[in-house]
Amino acid sequence: MLRRRLAPPLLSVVAASTAAPAFAGGLEVPERGARALARGGAATAAVDDPTAVDLNPGALSRLRGGHVHYGQDLVWAHTRFTRGRTRIPQDANVTPVADPFAPVENGDALFPWGVTLAATHDLGLDGFTFALSVYGPHGSGSSSYPVDGGQRYMTTGYEGVILFPGVSVAYGTKNYGFGTTLQAATMPEMRYRLVVDGLQGGALNPLASSAEVEATVEASDPFAPTAIVGAWYRPSPEIEVAVSGRVVPVFFHAEGDLSLANVPGQSAFTPSQLALIGSGAQFDFTLPPTARLGVRYRGGVGGTAPGTAARETWDIEADVVYEAWSMFDQVRLDLRGDISLYGREPLPDVSLDKRWRDTLSFRLGGDWHALPDTLTLSAGGFWERGAVPVNYENLDFPSFDRFGIGGGGRVRLPALGGVSPTLAVAYQHVFQETRTVSETYGKVFQHRPLAPCPSDCEGRSGVPANAGRFESGFDQLALALTVAY
Repeated sequence: MLRRRLAPPLLSVVAASTAAPAFAGGLEVPERGARALARGGAATAAVDDPTAVDLNPGALSRLRGGHVHYGQDLVWAHTRFTRGRTRIPQDANVTPVADPFAPVENGDALFPWGVTLAATHDLGLDGFTFALSVYGPHGSGSSSYPVDGGQRYMTTGYEGVILFPGVSVAYGTKNYGFGTTLQAATMPEMRYRLVVDGLQGGALNPLASSAEVEATVEASDPFAPTAIVGAWYRPSPEIEVAVSGRVVPVFFHAEGDLSLANVPGQSAFTPSQLALIGSGAQFDFTLPPTARLGVRYRGGVGGTAPGTAARETWDIEADVVYEAWSMFDQVRLDLRGDISLYGREPLPDVSLDKRWRDTLSFRLGGDWHALPDTLTLSAGGFWERGAVPVNYENLDFPSFDRFGIGGGGRVRLPALGGVSPTLAVAYQHVFQETRTVSETYGKVFQHRPLAPCPSDCEGRSGVPANAGRFESGFDQLALALTVAY
């Protein structure tokens, strides 16, 4: 029974820590790379460096010769939760270790592993470009909260990452291009922690229990194939239109396990009681398809005949990004093994309703070539609908309605020995809506594995663990070095 009630947090952490780089609306924040981040994410048509392997593989056709790219994206996830007052009576004989209504904040806000490595080359073939790449998440892949805080029934922290190694090929001319990136997604590690109430029955304890344990879930999946396609077209010197998207969903089939530990000051189970016998878990989790549309206007090239080289002085682009997160409506978890807190019991399978919704993002940004061929300045912003519906809020990843404003620039350094380096930097702040969940309507419940509600909870569904105030926002800094040769 314990694993059945642990299933919701396991699946929640999958949604938080396996942050797929193309899925900003659900698990990440826009956008990958200094080029796109400086423009508020509006780069489907404008991308002109190796980050095109993700943003629009068709744009790789613009890269002639060879390019090597290193990108470092830093994301600070600022989350704060204040537990709401409860109307459910607390056992007078049990006192919480800490004030459950005191605000708690993410103690591991910085996630530094948003790295992009890519190399492209045309191999001397007219019109073709090939690429190898690997990148990590562009979001919060870690968090840490106090084990005795008011949020502990939702989470006490997680660490996790997925990687996307891939190969790309593109073909194009001066006026159009198309391409694809084939990837083998891998989730080498995912770890999630939360506190559960280990009592066998009796009244609900909304604030503390004498039998609390912290559960840690670990899972991984070494291989999940997927694909991105993209294209761009220039019908006139001033106008470019581009489309791209992930056309093959990422189907993770993860295997995992879990362990239990006492909560200091609240429980004192023996090691044999905390041991799980023959434990294991398997779950399927899907990162959905996406679609991008970008329309770009190029300033300073008016009157140039199609197919003729022209130097733009500025540009502006508007993008729409759709992500089908309503696919993440329910996840099934296959559990095996036994628990022995009070006696050996088998673990049943479980299904979890997430009820996420599709997301839509509108982005606007552009460049000004302040010093042609040397210095480019960029700015932009976006608005995005969150994936998490009202009353299903959780700290593992608060994907709520948000908007961001960013800017940056890049400078091309003098060529040396046939090698031309470009440095880029970008910053963006993301403002996210504050949400307050009522105890009456909260849908994320405290996990009470040995006495699940509603059988002995006086008609209640359980203790809403997410009743309270969620405050969140993000800071993003991107650095990049691209070397052309």
